[in-house]
Amino acid sequence: MIEVYGNLWDEEWEDYWKVILTNSSVKTDGRAVMGKGCALEASLRFPDLPFDLGFKLQRFGNSVYEWPKFNLMTFPTKYSWWNPSNINLIINSAKQLTVYANRNKERKYILPRPGCGYGGLKWEEVKPEIEGIFPDNVFIITFKEG
Repeated sequence: MIEVYGNLWDEEWEDYWKVILTNSSVKTDGRAVMGKGCALEASLRFPDLPFDLGFKLQRFGNSVYEWPKFNLMTFPTKYSWWNPSNINLIINSAKQLTVYANRNKERKYILPRPGCGYGGLKWEEVKPEIEGIFPDNVFIITFKEG
């Protein structure tokens, strides 16, 4: 795991697989709830993503999923959009992402600090739980203002 600063969608990270933080909530129309943070940004960039993710959530559960056509992955940190992030879910998601990262060593993956921000957890709590899980092709990005 390597920590970097910037914005997930900056041109600097163009060749990286974006990993967005998600929950398992699905609206009555079948769309995944993607109302804040990097999930909202991804849903605006890829309008079919909320329906695609909603389908996978309903069919297969709250898990890490990939979308090769977008170089995008999801990383569950919450069980529902209104609850805080869950550290055990984050650890499980980190292990799942690591399977992909080890299988695809040529890829670089980048994700925001999982569970922090809208998830309500502090990086000082999350970092020690996940830093030993991720290989060196996984990057954690921290938003840098200015």
